[in-house]
Amino acid sequence: MADTARGPIDIVLEIPGRWDARPEVAGVSIAVGPRDSGLRARYERLNEGQLGDADLAAVDDHTSIVRVRAGGGSVAATRAVVDVAARLLETGGSAVNVVAAELVQGRRFWLEIAQRPWHDALVHAFVGIRATESTAASRGMQALGMRDAELTRARGELLDAT
Repeated sequence: MADTARGPIDIVLEIPGRWDARPEVAGVSIAVGPRDSGLRARYERLNEGQLGDADLAAVDDHTSIVRVRAGGGSVAATRAVVDVAARLLETGGSAVNVVAAELVQGRRFWLEIAQRPWHDALVHAFVGIRATESTAASRGMQALGMRDAELTRARGELLDAT
């Protein structure tokens, strides 16, 4: 269920690639920016092992970056954004950065997610987890209309608490 007190939820994706012409997708806002020479290093830091050497080389070979802004906040809206990103990947994109989650995935992974009808595929696409020794927190649940969660105690600490 969407958190309406916060207002509308926007999903922002960053998709680097090589397009012969400005890509157009009906129903979403697309901004095209120039090549970013530091993109490969940023994606290496954010990808959590999802991108291999070939994926990173394709990211490094980009000529422009498409930023997609579309409404989210529900499973149906988020599924539509997956389809938009898949179309952009099929026409020249190399990877997807889910900006709010700071989560980068490769082209092959995202196209596979687009083929999966299950809701948990959306979680894999839009939600990242950051963990330290004492906390674990989700990032990106807003895309699905939910709040992020943070855990500050280990399971054993919860059971041993008096």
